[in-house]
Amino acid sequence: MAGLAATYHQQGRSKECEEIKFEELELRKEVLGEKHPDTIHSIARLAATCHLQGRSKEAEEIKLEVLKLRKEVLGEKHPDTMQCRAALAATYHQQGRSKENEEISVEVLELRKEVLGEKHPDTIHSMADLSESYGEHRESHESDESSLAVLELRKEVLGEKHPDTIQSMASLAATYHQQGRSKEDEEISVEVLELQREVLDLAATYHQQGRSKEAEEINGEALELQKEVLGEKHPDTIHSMADLAATYHQQGRSKEAEEIKLEVLELRKEVLGEKHPDTIRSMASLAAAYHQQGRSEGEGEV
Repeated sequence: MAGLAATYHQQGRSKECEEIKFEELELRKEVLGEKHPDTIHSIARLAATCHLQGRSKEAEEIKLEVLKLRKEVLGEKHPDTMQCRAALAATYHQQGRSKENEEISVEVLELRKEVLGEKHPDTIHSMADLSESYGEHRESHESDESSLAVLELRKEVLGEKHPDTIQSMASLAATYHQQGRSKEDEEISVEVLELQREVLDLAATYHQQGRSKEAEEINGEALELQKEVLGEKHPDTIHSMADLAATYHQQGRSKEAEEIKLEVLELRKEVLGEKHPDTIRSMASLAAAYHQQGRSEGEGEV
């Protein structure tokens, strides 16, 4: 059931995904009981679906229920309980409730430092969440110090080329940009772009080797970074979208591939013009996708 729900999620069929998750939850309640860890995990998955759909009020209610159950069954310091607190903080962030978001984020950070240690990736992730929160409503020097601390830890623990490290660099560049510190912003942004190119080369290698799952992860992370650093309409960002569409196509996820290819084509028409080689390449790619699906009317439109 979990596998089918994941497939529906990948296909963007959120309603069917939610129905499967709800059915799975009811079965686990019946067979295992309400307080079994697997049942609680199913409730948490349902909350995550609500959060992704922007249904933050429902997500909050379910996450509060999950947190209460995990405290009771697993204890305050269990990693799953801490993860649930972090997820609740994310919901408060989504709702614009910065005070509650920050309070819970501080609690999670302190617990993770105590239980997992300062250099555990989850602890560093909590520091990054808190740094983002500070950047929204505190003095700039507090945000700078926090962002720099996260970046140094990620370089040390994960390495310079890890997507989380590059994300921290991009966030710091964005902070400098907001502060009008254009020289520092430019220096870091150039470094981010160089690292991104190296990472994307690795994704292309994985794609050629048929390692589509690894290629997808790298392309997805790189795309989000490029949107943040370069903007949605930069040619490099659009190129990363096209790479992601190719990966989805390789995985047989034709509907998602087609949606992204359409978006890429429209962006290339707008940014590069109808007669640019990249635009023509996008038209050919989309026409080939329609042909493969036996949709001759779609080919004609392209």
